[in-house]
Amino acid sequence: MLERELKLHVPARHRLALENALREAGGSELLLRAQYFDTQDNDLAKSGIALRLRLEGHQWMQTAKAPGPDDLTRLELNHARAGLDPKLDLALYRDTPLEHVFTQLEKPLMLRYETSVQRLALRHGIGDSQIEFAFDRGVIKSGPLTLPLCELELEQISGRADDLFALGQQWMRRYGLILDLRSKAERGSILARIALSATAPGQAPDFLPLLQARRTQAPAPDTRLPARQAYQRCANECLNQIIRNATLLAGVEPLDTHPDLRFEYAAQLRLGIQGLRACRKQFGQPLRLDNAARDTELGEYFDLFGREPGQELASSAAFQSCLLALLADLVALGDPGS
Repeated sequence: MLERELKLHVPARHRLALENALREAGGSELLLRAQYFDTQDNDLAKSGIALRLRLEGHQWMQTAKAPGPDDLTRLELNHARAGLDPKLDLALYRDTPLEHVFTQLEKPLMLRYETSVQRLALRHGIGDSQIEFAFDRGVIKSGPLTLPLCELELEQISGRADDLFALGQQWMRRYGLILDLRSKAERGSILARIALSATAPGQAPDFLPLLQARRTQAPAPDTRLPARQAYQRCANECLNQIIRNATLLAGVEPLDTHPDLRFEYAAQLRLGIQGLRACRKQFGQPLRLDNAARDTELGEYFDLFGREPGQELASSAAFQSCLLALLADLVALGDPGS
């Protein structure tokens, strides 16, 4: 099945208010403990795949997730597991889209990192859609290293993608939420590599890999592809570069960031905006994109980040709302029936 969700970081100053709102609406608590597996060479992570065993209350679930058609959508395969301490069963992926991934692994899978999360969950109806709220607070752990996490996930259970984005806009503005495309698995995989490299006794871990700027990887538009597909490919990569650098510039990762890194985030963010504007200009007319309003807004942020590349601008409600609207446009283009 395909899973589509928004992942939003919750700043410390808004956590209590958001929690109270979910509790008053009838949210329920659930303790989640998960173990994530990969080879020592991170072969699954390199393919964008996460494999876990998770205890959800009293039920173990084995889950594999793989990339979907956009950054908010993933293929998800869930299997309930019996017993108090189940082991991975790769035979569950026979005759599935992921069978070839697991049969071609040359090295054994091993436990790489774990998560412990207190979830406050709520099912919410909007229009003809059902959206699940999941407010997660906890830690990611690999060896002696831990990372805190505090995020709100909005998952589209049924209905229309535009309902998901409308709800996301409401909660983002109300609680100062910040878009974060990184999954728990992505952060955990990087933390595991850091833990593995810090082998000398007393050696301070180098958290720089968690703070690296996302550099441009935008492909040149492929003229052999249909206009819609060529635009989606280019715009998706540009938005990835913009949002991932904005996330770090907004101070989501609870680590000290050198001023040079903050300037790098802003520079790469601006390159992403530049690429997206060029992509929209090239394909705007054939795809009937709303170029005028979006391009004006993007141009203004391109100038602003050139003058004041700071956390306040990156985390501002207006800028985060702009990013979410751009994501909504891209998803709607690939899912016109939503």
